[in-house]
Amino acid sequence: MSQVKDEGPHRDARILTRAIETVLRRLSRLLIGRISLVKLQEMLRRVFVEEAIEKLGDSELSRTGALAELSVLTGLDIRTLKKMQTGIQARNEEIAGAGYLGELSPLFKVLDSWLNDSAFTEKHTREPLVLYLSGNEPSFDQLVRKALVSRGITTNQVLQRLRKSGLVTVNAENGTVKLQNKDNIFVASDVMDMLDMGLEAAGNLLATIEHNIANRQDSGNRFFQRGLWNYELPLYKKREIRADVHKFLVAIDKRGRDLMTSLAEPNIDDGHFTGGIGIFYFETERK
Repeated sequence: MSQVKDEGPHRDARILTRAIETVLRRLSRLLIGRISLVKLQEMLRRVFVEEAIEKLGDSELSRTGALAELSVLTGLDIRTLKKMQTGIQARNEEIAGAGYLGELSPLFKVLDSWLNDSAFTEKHTREPLVLYLSGNEPSFDQLVRKALVSRGITTNQVLQRLRKSGLVTVNAENGTVKLQNKDNIFVASDVMDMLDMGLEAAGNLLATIEHNIANRQDSGNRFFQRGLWNYELPLYKKREIRADVHKFLVAIDKRGRDLMTSLAEPNIDDGHFTGGIGIFYFETERK
């Protein structure tokens, strides 16, 4: 059997696959436990199609054969694409809907039911009840079985994951489980801020890469994009190295903020755009 040479299209496919998997692997680490794979796939499919539609443009979509071209771009058949041609308003209404949060993750579904199902909340205050683990109603076992119909997930598996996440406490003496910190159960506020800022920064970097690819023949119009690292940093000096780099980047951050402020013109009539500088330190474990 002849071997496929690692050149031309085969090399391009290998590089592209590795690059995409690297990004998706790191994104997955952030999202595991916060969103289900099914919901993530659904989001990716919808966003991918929306971007493909944007790429074609309104004038192109109006012509005969546009759906076929869209099918070529996305790999989806025309019937599926017709079903997916929904507007932004419909998407916003879906996200705002009462059931959307519970669809993100099995754990979210359990917590959402605990907070909103009248069987598991106090009648007058609507506060989540302290539940018996099993047996007496209302029970945690009853909650899980009601929220996760036919998912093949056991009550004990859900309980252990919620305990590890610090979302519930169990009283072994009377056999009850209590929901903790109900105001921040889905994503703690500080974690949510870090996720929001971090993913925004990742998106900005991808936008820079997209711009530079589009302007690969025009070096004067490309955005500055650099990465620098060293493979021989000693493990025993990791904390010291982190501190030194942090001090250096704080100074760079101050200079960058001063520069961006000096370039701004708040009171003009012909519009504004947003521009910025991304600054971060990274580490990669050697395998």
